[in-house]
Amino acid sequence: MVVFWHLITSTVGFGAGAALLPFVPKPVKLTLLLLFLINAPSFPLVWHIRTLFWPYRSYLLSHLKGKRRWLDDWAARNAEKGRISGLRTRLRRVAWLDDSDFNLHLSNSCYAKSADPARFEYAGEALGPVFHAGAHCALGATHYTFIREIPIGSEYVLESRAAGWGEKWFYIVTEYIIYPKNHSTNGSKSHHATTPVQQVKISLAATLPVPPAGITLSAAPSPSASGSTTPSSRGADTPGVSTLEAAKSVASVRARKPREDGGVVCCFSVVEYCFKVGRVTVPPRIAMYIAVQSPLPSAREHARSLVLSKDGGRAWLRSGWKDELNAHTLGRDIGLEDVPTEDGVRELEEVESWVERGRRGMERVGEGLGMI
Repeated sequence: MVVFWHLITSTVGFGAGAALLPFVPKPVKLTLLLLFLINAPSFPLVWHIRTLFWPYRSYLLSHLKGKRRWLDDWAARNAEKGRISGLRTRLRRVAWLDDSDFNLHLSNSCYAKSADPARFEYAGEALGPVFHAGAHCALGATHYTFIREIPIGSEYVLESRAAGWGEKWFYIVTEYIIYPKNHSTNGSKSHHATTPVQQVKISLAATLPVPPAGITLSAAPSPSASGSTTPSSRGADTPGVSTLEAAKSVASVRARKPREDGGVVCCFSVVEYCFKVGRVTVPPRIAMYIAVQSPLPSAREHARSLVLSKDGGRAWLRSGWKDELNAHTLGRDIGLEDVPTEDGVRELEEVESWVERGRRGMERVGEGLGMI
């Protein structure tokens, strides 16, 4: 730090020593120094350090602790956080000058730059052992929905979680959240009271039946100034407006209300990852199985033995899992709230899980993009 400060003062011309570049006017030097400091977070290799910190930290801890102790500590911490269904990671960032646009907001081009370290952190916290087995993630797609601007100088939080998966793609949601400094207690209480209602509306939007052709249903009535209820201005008199559409408008990502913790979601992002061992694609359920995510103790012990084997489970992850007797159902119970029987036999189709809802929703996104 002393050497750095001496370099700055000597460059500008302060201090006892001779100034560097004496032919450059001092105001110009100060301006260049200011630009240097403002853009320091975007210097070469800064993104690489922030992003690769998480995997290298994991490998370093595995080397220092020993793989067995590291795996036990990781599995215990992961279980405390709810495993794949309950785990959330939060990374704090500041909308600094180098990331902002001419409108003094976080530039749209910098959302991905900020999210990369957050997703790497989530992947390590949720699925660490699979990467020690030789797997890596390949990015298939990224989707962004910008809801609100993040003002320059604001601190924001990137919260990442799993959104579901299929036989190839694993979906990670990252929300960009700001916390307003001035919010009243009454407003917070009111939000807490209405949040369950909003969640019910969102859950109903996907299950409401589509009205028959030619029949239009009225939207919910709205109270008038006198206290009586009057039909909505977008009711039955307006062609093409139905209860289903009204509910879907509530379920829209842009209609999200402030969170229970007072945070406001400014951006909603979903990435599609697939797991690879070399050029071989590994189903997400298999990757999560070897990452000790199964609800069955016997399955977790099996995964632990694979990770601690001589090759770290690479051969099993690459193709060995196909030789298992239950290969077609292996890992399908991961992420479900109810614990299956010890032999793994259960009817997975009885109730649609959050995993299937997420997969179905993202498949519809792909279908919609294919129509453009």
